[in-house]
Amino acid sequence: MPFKQIPGNRRVRDLLRMALAKNRLPNSLLFCGPEGVGKRATAVILAQALNCLRMNDDACGECEPCRAVREALDDPDKAGKFPDVMGISLDKSKKEIGIDRIKEIKQTAYLRPMAGRGRVFVVEDAELMSSDAANSILKILEEPPLFCHIILVTSHPEILLPTIVSRCRILNFLPIAIDEIERALLDKGLSPERARTLALLARGNLEMALTLGWDDVLARRELAWRAFLALVADKDTSPFLRLWAYAPRKAVEDDIVRTMEFFASFFRDVLYLAEGGASHGLLNPDLAERIAEAARFLNGPDALRGLALVEAVLQALDRNMNVGLVMTDFVSRMTGRNHARDCLSVIPAHG
Repeated sequence: MPFKQIPGNRRVRDLLRMALAKNRLPNSLLFCGPEGVGKRATAVILAQALNCLRMNDDACGECEPCRAVREALDDPDKAGKFPDVMGISLDKSKKEIGIDRIKEIKQTAYLRPMAGRGRVFVVEDAELMSSDAANSILKILEEPPLFCHIILVTSHPEILLPTIVSRCRILNFLPIAIDEIERALLDKGLSPERARTLALLARGNLEMALTLGWDDVLARRELAWRAFLALVADKDTSPFLRLWAYAPRKAVEDDIVRTMEFFASFFRDVLYLAEGGASHGLLNPDLAERIAEAARFLNGPDALRGLALVEAVLQALDRNMNVGLVMTDFVSRMTGRNHARDCLSVIPAHG
């Protein structure tokens, strides 16, 4: 599979292709970024490209080395299919990547390739290396042989030793744009309605979009809609507060984020209708009648303010602010009962 088939992060893909074409690819690489944005998939294609028989700046995905490399990295039972490429990942029975796995790299990294043009080691979840393993890999990261490339993949680079980070060329992966996730889902055969809704909920995470169950999404959206309508119509908000404002953070944070994403889509749809848009252009076209009903309580400026409040909640959660205070403040400002101050900017940052 060539680089172009990976959604998003075009800048990273272009940098890798340029480095391959000029034979200037750094030997020690660190792929950083959120979950589900294509870090591992890019590492696999890079390993293929370094051994591809048909191309020098990409992977054709069809030649024997390309197929063997993918099998070796994707199927643990076929790890020896292409002996020059090795994947290192966490054993599910353990809590960390031990030094024994890193010794496997050290034992073979300095041996010339047997079947391909170069040796490639892909270390997934690199932040889970034990302290011994992390210290053991330092030497080879600093002075790898020319024919050897080590790719560390992580969603938490801040956990890695600074000495590891400093020895690698860092490539930062960003969340995938909604329209790119939507196209990827359409290519998988999903209907436009489902693709649009799932892409919106995924928050840049393609893997999440591919695994979300549609029935579960509809059920969550229905709950979010009821809460949304209660807030904008200034009805009883106690069910909303009981669900999210008074529960432990770990138990409800994911639900709050999903709900806020739904709220954002509702506000965008109300704003779209307020500006004269047609129902087929809504993010939630199957809720067109309900959106029109909500528009009786919201005008364009109200919807814009609602979007700003949703964004403030998401940012507050990212800053680890107190969930109960954040959601209570959100409700009070949504219902117009607290205009005296911007509470979200002064909430203390604790669990």
